[in-house]
Amino acid sequence: MALTTDQSILEDGVPGNSTQMPEQPCTANTQFYRGTVATLRSGYLVEATAPASTDIVFGMIEDIGVSANLIVQGPGFLSPTGANGQISAKIKGGSFWLNCSTGADAITQANVQGLCYLYNENTVAATSGGGTRPVAGIVNRLAPSDLSLPNAVSVHLGASQPGPVS
Repeated sequence: MALTTDQSILEDGVPGNSTQMPEQPCTANTQFYRGTVATLRSGYLVEATAPASTDIVFGMIEDIGVSANLIVQGPGFLSPTGANGQISAKIKGGSFWLNCSTGADAITQANVQGLCYLYNENTVAATSGGGTRPVAGIVNRLAPSDLSLPNAVSVHLGASQPGPVS
């Protein structure tokens, strides 16, 4: 489902316990929403509505970059037409709560500390969709029943090897 508004960023673990990431240049004429998964394609941030297997997943879009020379009227922000890289976005790294795909792509307890794959801008899946989806990161844990995040999973975005939850 394509998003039409900014999303809340729901961190898992210790807030601020990750390396500050540099701003990333945006693809031209593209709508971005805060609180969605950040993916790079050919060196530029692209929206993750239909991620490609070669996209690089590395964090969440936090806001428009400070280098931007435009006024943003929410929700989201639209990069200008023309050349790529006219604006940039701030990216937040670490572990985040994302929606979990369903059916054969559902993430279960058996997937914890294993890879998961990006399904869309706020959903991860247990399978690569036959090699068509990029690795999103490592599954940290499933949402506890008292967290009020139905069908959610904590993912360390951009990680490709299991390790401590950040």
